Amino acid sequence: MKKKFLWFPIFISLSVTTLFPSCVSVKTVDEIIIGGAILAAGGILSLFTKNDDKKQDKVSSNESKKEATKTQESTESKNKEYYIFNVTLENYKEKFAEKEFGQKFDNVINVSGNYNEVTFKDMVKLLKNTKNLVLDLSNITGMTKIPDEAFSHYYELKKVVLPTSLENISKNAFCRCEKLESLNIPENVSVIGPYAFSSASKLESIIIPKNVSIIEERTFVECKNLASVEIKGNIEIIKNSAFYGCENLKTVKFNGYVKNIDGFAFFDFKALQSKKAKPSIFLTYPLNF
Repeated sequence: MKKKFLWFPIFISLSVTTLFPSCVSVKTVDEIIIGGAILAAGGILSLFTKNDDKKQDKVSSNESKKEATKTQESTESKNKEYYIFNVTLENYKEKFAEKEFGQKFDNVINVSGNYNEVTFKDMVKLLKNTKNLVLDLSNITGMTKIPDEAFSHYYELKKVVLPTSLENISKNAFCRCEKLESLNIPENVSVIGPYAFSSASKLESIIIPKNVSIIEERTFVECKNLASVEIKGNIEIIKNSAFYGCENLKTVKFNGYVKNIDGFAFFDFKALQSKKAKPSIFLTYPLNF
């Protein structure tokens, strides 16, 4: 059909000269032939134009799809609140290499496997500069100790879930974790080292389990947002400056006796000094000095 359409003007011009030779001048015939040729050329050009239009429409359609995909990905990204990484102490290097950590949302790292201190420290080092870090260590088997300074100066650490097998949180373990908002101290923990949570300025509450009998010096120093402390067991001593600078501390709940409190253990409490604040200390047993 397209070929017939293209050559139709020329066919007409030739037919005119054949059928009406006497009444059509040479000039007129030439004009008819030229006109037919122009019409034919126009038909050819229209075909190319249509093909180009189709190609352009296809390109535009593909670009629209790509743009829609980008928009969808952008929308999904906005709705996404965290990135999840499930790793073991055996494969963490490969898993961390597979995809990048997020910059805007929480990076939730779920760690499992058999505990080995060297391997654990190596894994933790790789996470130091990770933004918005949420760390779940609850599925690590045989972990009884957080090593010295394990998370010291991890400014982006927001939350930690510790394993129930844990017994010892060593000195400076979470020192200057300035974004740390939430952390559980398991019931089996009996030792919390000096400076363990010093300057964890976003930490708001803490429960010290019953097996802890000594609160070391400067354990919670400068935890400026710490408002509530519960001490479940009997305390032999709360050492010097243990809660120094916890300016918003309002409630300390003792569930057992306290034999000794060193000087400045509870010092620089703006909340306690404020007339508007209503601080309180709950005692199950009286203090024994």
